[in-house]
Amino acid sequence: VVVDASVLRLGDLDLLSTRHRGRLAKEIGLVYQDPGSTFNPALRMSAQLTEVARVHLGLSRRAAKATLIDRLTDMRIRDPKTVMDQHPFQLSGGMLQRATIASSLVTDPKLLIADEPTTALDVTVQAEVLRALRKLNQEHGTAVLFISHDIGVVEALCDRVLVMQHGAIVERLDVEALRRREVQHPYTRALLEATPTLTITPRPLEESPRV
Repeated sequence: VVVDASVLRLGDLDLLSTRHRGRLAKEIGLVYQDPGSTFNPALRMSAQLTEVARVHLGLSRRAAKATLIDRLTDMRIRDPKTVMDQHPFQLSGGMLQRATIASSLVTDPKLLIADEPTTALDVTVQAEVLRALRKLNQEHGTAVLFISHDIGVVEALCDRVLVMQHGAIVERLDVEALRRREVQHPYTRALLEATPTLTITPRPLEESPRV
């Protein structure tokens, strides 16, 4: 599939231009699918998490580290100073994902692109990451572009939903319509039908034996 666009903007930022690479790094944050492959296992978290602040904001190592500690605290990471001195393999998947989000917040981006950020996480950690993304949107005003095949996660986090098939948008709807299953396109209906549901049928009480 080849996708082309004549105009692609974020506010007044021309995303198709190569003249604004600095702004791209500051105004758009990325959270990748697998937190385990996001970081270099040979380097401590501090060197990796502070890179954006040092390169694009011009902060010193000390100032960048202090800023990241504040952001890690915002993501409810306990003892962020210790986390900064650890290697990625010493942290859980949820901790790494929240650290990625914290690093993305350093530049106060206008847009955060989250590509399947909860796929590799268990349900408990998944909920923590979703809360962090919702907090980011509500408290920082950052728009979140959330990419996922998990309908349940989409319903929990998103306000507007675009359904894509083979790289093309086939349906646009708000999340309330999705929750009510008021969808039109056959592909959207197929996605909903493929989502497992749990139905509990109460067993009838057995009659007491007669004496």
